[in-house]
Amino acid sequence: MPDTKISALCALICVCVTNDVLPIVDATACGTTKKITVTNLATPIKGTDVVTGTQEIWIPAGAWSVDPTACTGADISTSLVTDKYITTINFDTCTSEDAQFLWHPPLNWDYCTVQFQVLWTNTGGAACQTIDFDLAGVALTDDDAIGSATFGTAQNTTDTFTAQNDINKSALSSAITIGSTPTSGDSILFKLSRDTVADNLAGDCKIIGVNLRVSITKGTAT
Repeated sequence: MPDTKISALCALICVCVTNDVLPIVDATACGTTKKITVTNLATPIKGTDVVTGTQEIWIPAGAWSVDPTACTGADISTSLVTDKYITTINFDTCTSEDAQFLWHPPLNWDYCTVQFQVLWTNTGGAACQTIDFDLAGVALTDDDAIGSATFGTAQNTTDTFTAQNDINKSALSSAITIGSTPTSGDSILFKLSRDTVADNLAGDCKIIGVNLRVSITKGTAT
C-alpha cells in the first residue's frame, strides 16, 4: 500500500468511538503495528470519562434575584450603551447590597469548593479606585427550611477602575466553602454582594454577570 500524505486524507466529520480505529505500535510485540478503537484508547488515558476537571458556568445578571422588599437595595436593569443592550445588577456606592442566585448543580459536580470571577462595568469612578465583591453559598437539600439556611464564609475578589462603560474582569477568587456541606442532589443558593467598606469606587457598580468555576468528577451526570 503506497504512503499517503496526511494533507491528502479526507476530513473525518464525526468519530464513531466504538468502530473507528487508530494505528498503534505495540512495544510488547516486537514493534508490531496494530489497531485500537477510540474508546479503548481513551479509557486508559482518562479512565471511563473523557471530560473531567474544572469547568466554568456563566450566570448573567438577569438570572439573579434582588430583595423585592427593599426600596433602596440593588436593582436589575437594562441600559443602552451606544447601540448595545447591557443587563446589569446595580450596586450603589454607599450601602453593601446583595443579589442571590439558586443553582441546581449537575450530579457530576464534586460537591466541594467553588471560585468566582465578576464581569462588571460602571458609569462613574476614577483611576486607581477599586471594587470589592463577596460571594457566599449554602446548600439546600430536600425538605430543608429555606429561611433557616446559613451561608458559608464568603470569599472576595477585587478589581480596579479602568474607564466608564468599559467591560472589566475581576481576578478569580479563592476557594469558597459552601455552607451546610452539600451532597448529591442539593441545590446551592449563592449570595453576591459589594463590600463598600473595603472598596472605594465612586459611583454605582454594574455587574454584567459571574463566572462560577467548579470541578466535575466525570464526563456525564449519570
